[in-house]
Amino acid sequence: MRTLTERQQRLVDIALAAGSEGRHLTRQQLGEAAGFGKGEVARVTATRTLGLPHVRAALMEGIRETAQGDVADSYATLRFVARKARSTRDRVMAAREVLILAGVSGEPAYTGPAVKIEIILKDPVARAMLDGTLAWRDQQLERQKQGLSLEPHPGQRLPAPAVQMQENDQ
Repeated sequence: MRTLTERQQRLVDIALAAGSEGRHLTRQQLGEAAGFGKGEVARVTATRTLGLPHVRAALMEGIRETAQGDVADSYATLRFVARKARSTRDRVMAAREVLILAGVSGEPAYTGPAVKIEIILKDPVARAMLDGTLAWRDQQLERQKQGLSLEPHPGQRLPAPAVQMQENDQ
């Protein structure tokens, strides 16, 4: 890779510093900070410089190095959320991300005998809803076997029909 000039290196360093601090610099601001001039001259020169392959490569390498340094912090944050979040959903999602980062696949590791889960609903309304859903599912499977089109679940919200506006030419 070609070595960077002093101004090119300064441009890369300023862009990386701004990015790591969460600041957004325009190309004009970046060019002015790197010493490429003022105004439009700075913007055009910064744009051309950022288009050079060896400058882009140096910028990408700097981004990779910064990201590798942030991985440990991100991992620690995920582990903290996985342990301490109030929401079970948040804890599960964070734990899942930690497992993915650790290289553990999403496939279940349990290889024991089949487990039977039985859910007993004491609320008659909930039971009726579940029974209705199961009956609907069985009906849909039967329709599918017969080659008929499937129908939406009665509890499923359907999109509102499109309404066409007509202008009154009077």
